[in-house]
Amino acid sequence: METKKLPILYISQDTILPQSIKEIKISKEESILTINVARERNKNQLIIAPKHPKNDFGILAKIIKVNDELGQYIIIEGIKRIKFKNLTIDNNGVKYSEFETLKETIGKKKTIIEIRNILTYSIEKFEELPFEVDKTEVEELKKLTDSKFIDRFASLLPLSSKELFPLISIINIEKRYIYVVQQFTKIADNSLLPDELNETKDGINKRVQKKVQSQQKEYYLREQIKAAQSELDELTGNDNEFDAYRKRVKNNQYPKHIKEKLMSEIRKLEQTPAQAQEANITRTYIEWLLDLPYWTKTEEIIDIYKAQKILDSNHYGLEKPKKKIIEFLAVKQQNPNAKGSIIALVGPPGTGKTTMAKSIADSLGRKLVKISLGGVKDEAEIRGHRRTYIASQPGKIIQSMKKSGVINPIILLDEIDKMSADFKGDPTSAMLEVLDYEQNSQFQDHYLEEEYDLSNVTFIATANYFQDIPEALIDRLDIIEVSSYTELEKIQIFKKHLFKKVLDETKIEKRLFKWNNLAIKELIRHYTIEAGVRQLYREMNTVARKLLVKKFNKDLKNSITITPKLLQELLGPKKYDYTKIDKKPQTGTVTGLAWTQYGGDILPIEVSLHPGKGEVIITGQLRDVMKESATIALSFIKANSESFGISSEQLKKINEMNIHIHSPDGATPKDGPSAGVTFTTAIISALTSKKVSQYIGMTGEISLRGHVLPIGGLKEKSISAYRSGLKKIFIPKKNIKDLINIPQEVKNNLEIIPIERYSEIFNEIFK
Repeated sequence: METKKLPILYISQDTILPQSIKEIKISKEESILTINVARERNKNQLIIAPKHPKNDFGILAKIIKVNDELGQYIIIEGIKRIKFKNLTIDNNGVKYSEFETLKETIGKKKTIIEIRNILTYSIEKFEELPFEVDKTEVEELKKLTDSKFIDRFASLLPLSSKELFPLISIINIEKRYIYVVQQFTKIADNSLLPDELNETKDGINKRVQKKVQSQQKEYYLREQIKAAQSELDELTGNDNEFDAYRKRVKNNQYPKHIKEKLMSEIRKLEQTPAQAQEANITRTYIEWLLDLPYWTKTEEIIDIYKAQKILDSNHYGLEKPKKKIIEFLAVKQQNPNAKGSIIALVGPPGTGKTTMAKSIADSLGRKLVKISLGGVKDEAEIRGHRRTYIASQPGKIIQSMKKSGVINPIILLDEIDKMSADFKGDPTSAMLEVLDYEQNSQFQDHYLEEEYDLSNVTFIATANYFQDIPEALIDRLDIIEVSSYTELEKIQIFKKHLFKKVLDETKIEKRLFKWNNLAIKELIRHYTIEAGVRQLYREMNTVARKLLVKKFNKDLKNSITITPKLLQELLGPKKYDYTKIDKKPQTGTVTGLAWTQYGGDILPIEVSLHPGKGEVIITGQLRDVMKESATIALSFIKANSESFGISSEQLKKINEMNIHIHSPDGATPKDGPSAGVTFTTAIISALTSKKVSQYIGMTGEISLRGHVLPIGGLKEKSISAYRSGLKKIFIPKKNIKDLINIPQEVKNNLEIIPIERYSEIFNEIFK
């Protein structure tokens, strides 16, 4: 055994134990020198020994603080028991000693547990004890090992130095417990409480003794119950609760740090009274650790052909998203260990984002678990609550892992754009760790208190609006845009998916009713307004239910075809309408094209001139970007008036007239930079009194130099132009690349003219 050497300080008025901190007054010169040497040369360490002629046991201690204000006072913390030998004295009179650390023995574990429970219960429940222990001290005691517990407990008792001295040399933990409980009972029996209580000493002692005996009796009865239960388990072949936990830990492939934690918590549960609230908390924690998956894995079989087939069967259209998903799966097939980035499906509600995530899980043969993040503001919902809180539990991530039962599920983070921060913390910061494959192999959940490996999980996120995704998360996500469905796509989805779904939902016979194409278009155009198909499905269900009522009322005997007229009878008057073109061309009116979150629509722009002071009046809920477009259009026209056939006299009149620019449907806010060419054409038409055909539409932003700049949403805009009856539309030349996304039916019936400068539109319309 390694032997070390430290200065030794003998004290006669007090006894220091491990786990205790005491203040001691030092008066002798040699003692003061010893303290100074320990501080300067030995990193505040020294040996504390009771002044006893036959003693060679002491405590290795550390100086916490020295206070010279009222004499030489030191605060000492006891660390561990030692045995010293070979004392020497230096020239200054400071004593040194070699020492070795004493190795503790345990003794009977059952006796230790028995006494520990009695002592803990006593200081928690009894009010008549001759010393005070606050709740914090009790909680700290419970967390200590058996050896540290009894030393700390002994230091709390009002014992003399002589009574504490034997504890220094008792290295057997069981014997130490027996000695301390004897001293504790002795103190309780001889305690003197304040006279104000008007109770005799004998009466108090009897009551205290009765409570101690009652507690001992309760404990022994519980032990007898445990013993009886153990025998019963042996007879029936069942394990008791603790043995069942241990067997489960031993027989399964839990990580080393989890096994150690579980064994520690099982020991703690054994020592906790069954009726205590802490027992339920500990039991719940153990079961959480046991039930989480650590090794169970779903066998993943990636087949690109199968995946494509599943995606096509479940989703009509959405070619770009499906293509990107297939590319992602191709990498997984080539390199199963590839982590890659997190897929984020971003698009309007009802466009099939969640269904697409299910299709990915089906194609991989993996389990899918959905986490709804809408309204999550508390970081603890992601990272869990600490066990100190009442009703604490793990966060949504760990709950999902338990629900899946495997280490490699697909977790769908639904509506990730709906997360936000408040005074309870920022959940996005916790989500950063979840979504980072470099960190999530050691994910920290506050409830578990142990690291958990998330590196085998595939995360898929969904969001409605890209701009609402927390900025910190965007870097972690591979954005796949899911656009709104066009009318043509909705018709196909109606026929290939929704109609069958309605039949399955209502169990109505397919022979009873059919839909003609006009009725389908009528339903989509005039009874729904949405980017996806949820509302369409609800209206179809409504029609089916009304037909079932007719059937049960004997009003429907034969099959029936749903026509626009019958649809109006069943669903009532039209709820919505798209914008239609004028029957005749009018001066100062030009048709623009607009993108909306429900698809696309045409956007007529009207301009009129009337006497005034040269003001520009803009109405129809045109927001800031569109107001800027109107201002740019007017400046461009003034700068190039001759090119547009506007005489100098007409130009002068502009300053004497007000220009009123209006967009119908004034209740709907409108914004975006793609109306510049429409404003320009409408103003020129009003100034020159030349009409523009109602069958012509246009989209594009204009610069002060007349360049036509690219726009977004060309697919939706062109489909809405076709639906509204336009024959020709002008688009920016830089949007030619987007023509590939426009349905062939639209391109066959709509002339699309790419232009680079506004003069090309002017020459086509006005010359």
